[in-house]
Amino acid sequence: MNANEWRGLISKILNSSEAFKQAYTFLRNGEARLCTNVCKTALLNYPEDINLLCLLSRASIVLKLFEEAQGYLNEATRLSPQSSIARETYGDLMLVQARPDEALREYRIAKKINPKRTQIDKKIEHAKLVQKELKQK
Repeated sequence: MNANEWRGLISKILNSSEAFKQAYTFLRNGEARLCTNVCKTALLNYPEDINLLCLLSRASIVLKLFEEAQGYLNEATRLSPQSSIARETYGDLMLVQARPDEALREYRIAKKINPKRTQIDKKIEHAKLVQKELKQK
């Protein structure tokens, strides 16, 4: 299916939740490019959907489109500074760019916003290891 066919299909999606589910399925199945297509199209109708922006950022990270990912996260955190998912995703972006100090800051903010997101604890520990490794070089 080409991009125009995808856009036609996506335009039939009734709400952002359904778009998110479809995009997430694509990303989970290793189809980051299709995920970005779904998110970008859905964001035309739901430009302030934090979950779509964060998912689009995650797909962009997979595609190594770091500047794009940062732009989507900047918008997500502007719209919702207290979004733990946006902050966690920002931390992920910083970590893949070998910026563990900034990753730790974002992970800690995310954890403070939502202490129940236990997976952040593992990310904090991983970022500390990366930080230590980089300091030893």
